[in-house]
Amino acid sequence: MKILVVDDNLLAAVILRTALESLGHEVPEPAQDYETALAACRKSAPDLVFVDLVMPGRDGLELLAALRGEFPATKAAVVTAVDQAGVDARIRELGGAGVLRKPFTMSELKTFIETVVKV
Repeated sequence: MKILVVDDNLLAAVILRTALESLGHEVPEPAQDYETALAACRKSAPDLVFVDLVMPGRDGLELLAALRGEFPATKAAVVTAVDQAGVDARIRELGGAGVLRKPFTMSELKTFIETVVKV
């Protein structure tokens, strides 16, 4: 599966990219903000996009809304350390396929992807 990682923290993006590649996924160069994420989706047509909530400029919720509008067949999920019920509800409203909380284990990552793909 082709998975795009969107996170302004380059270290976090590289760690997630490496973990996803070790699970056998194709992972293009991570995007670090709203605009580069949309450009990357247009270029690589990922099956799944992992979006961080907190980014400079437009945040992850705005990116989720844009992804749903422009790429309705692409699944988008949030990877975040933010743990608030209101945020989770907003993610669902925007069509997010799920929320994976940081920090997570490889097992949790694998199970999360399997669950998101079925949604």
